[in-house]
Amino acid sequence: MQKTVIQMTDTLTETPISMGRKLIFDDDPSRAPAWETALPPLPVEKPWIQLPGEGRLVSAFAQDLGGQLAPHGLYRWNERVLVEDRAANQSAILDAPRFVTFIEDFVQCTKHPTPAEGEEDKRVVTSMRLGDAKLVLASDRFVNQLPAIEHVNPIRLPVLAPPTGLRVLPEGVDEKTRILTARRSLPYRLDLPIDNARTVLDGLLAEFPFADATYAKAVQIAAMLTVYGLDLLSPHCLLPAFAYTANNPGAGKGLLVQLAVLPVFGELPTMPPPSSEADMAKLLLASARNRSRVLLLDNVDQLLQSRALESFITATHYSGRLLGQTQQVTYLKKTAVFITGNQLQMRADLRRRTLVVECFQTEARSEDRAITNPLDETTILGRRTAILAALYALVRHWNDDGRRAPSRVQPGLPEWSQVIGGIVEHAGYACPIPPPTAPTLDPVIEGMERLVALLADRVEAATFRDVVRVCRVHGLFEHCLPLERELRDGEKRSFSALLKRYHGMRFRGGITFQLQGHGHARRYLATRETTTAAA
Repeated sequence: MQKTVIQMTDTLTETPISMGRKLIFDDDPSRAPAWETALPPLPVEKPWIQLPGEGRLVSAFAQDLGGQLAPHGLYRWNERVLVEDRAANQSAILDAPRFVTFIEDFVQCTKHPTPAEGEEDKRVVTSMRLGDAKLVLASDRFVNQLPAIEHVNPIRLPVLAPPTGLRVLPEGVDEKTRILTARRSLPYRLDLPIDNARTVLDGLLAEFPFADATYAKAVQIAAMLTVYGLDLLSPHCLLPAFAYTANNPGAGKGLLVQLAVLPVFGELPTMPPPSSEADMAKLLLASARNRSRVLLLDNVDQLLQSRALESFITATHYSGRLLGQTQQVTYLKKTAVFITGNQLQMRADLRRRTLVVECFQTEARSEDRAITNPLDETTILGRRTAILAALYALVRHWNDDGRRAPSRVQPGLPEWSQVIGGIVEHAGYACPIPPPTAPTLDPVIEGMERLVALLADRVEAATFRDVVRVCRVHGLFEHCLPLERELRDGEKRSFSALLKRYHGMRFRGGITFQLQGHGHARRYLATRETTTAAA
């Protein structure tokens, strides 16, 4: 059996890794999938295919063409045809103009039929017409002959094999998962010791100004593992969103997102958040249709409230109407959503499915912060193999030890909690599932928690005017309580309705919020639970 030995370098310290920990890949396909596979070669003698025309239907042409092209790197992918680019080692949607010339590497098209024995051969090579190319790409006769794939990965990623197995997907198409992995993809170590893996990850995160270093680091590791471990999770697994917020610009929010995404995908397209709910819905539908693995909403500068985004995060399918069509379409999606913004705030439905990394920078100017080992996109890409090796080591360590469960499970995210949360905690980090003290980014719930704590110290129940005064003094509900003037009638009704929504609810510290009376006689009371010693 031939062995391929690759000497690796620790890209954090630029020192060679111990010779005893070389990476060995088995090239024996009976034992493990090959690290590199190849597409079938181009045909030496290209077969003739008659183009559509008089006496020749488009469906017959599509049927014949599909049979010839199916083995050559074309795939059926979410309503469209995907093609592997042999030269660029990447995949792309095959459109009609490219399709016209693409097929000419594999077949010879002609307007004339195959001559019968003894007849003159009138076949002349002719290019397919653009209109026929569009019809063939939309034809079930053609598309259904192509192997179907679910996702496209730029590198080999791990999957869980029942009941306790772990394997790394081969290059090309994996028949069980129907995932296409780029050929000649970036290799990385699969045998890095767990202690070395923690050293790599801790070194990368050492200089970020986390507000709560223990919890924020656990969430960041979970974000990195979520992107790396998307195929560890079932197709219908719900994912949390990851939000990055800071008190000032320059705290490293964008770098943390890059650390999660760049090791796997090698690039991170960024865009400002859509300016309207309609544009948000269009963006999310395009992401679902394209089966995007990652979506970044960068530099959100206001309260994030979007019913489309809430639906996208809290459901396994996303529906909408494509541009120029009236029929509604629905797509299965598994997309890791990242959100960044200074002093970020969001609605309750988003907050429940969002894990927050909060940074607090003590320097008034970000450029005054002393950084020993600065990171940027180029540096992260240079350490890509070390990061991937570290992430796989965490997965392997968890799997080898019996896939231990985390100490907490996030409501609504049971599978993600068991897998990603379990891996993070088993590696020696804190549980990434939010503890009671974790930031929520929800100005309403945070305002209510502070308000009831303040009201609990009062002897008498508070009037509506008292509540408004307390909120203004302590800077609560600034989004709905203007400071410079008296509240208008509509604002009073809106804030009163907000308070009424929390009647009878119990908050942190065992404080219950209650309303007494009606109308102008209504009073607001917060009472702490008291414990009595057993007799």
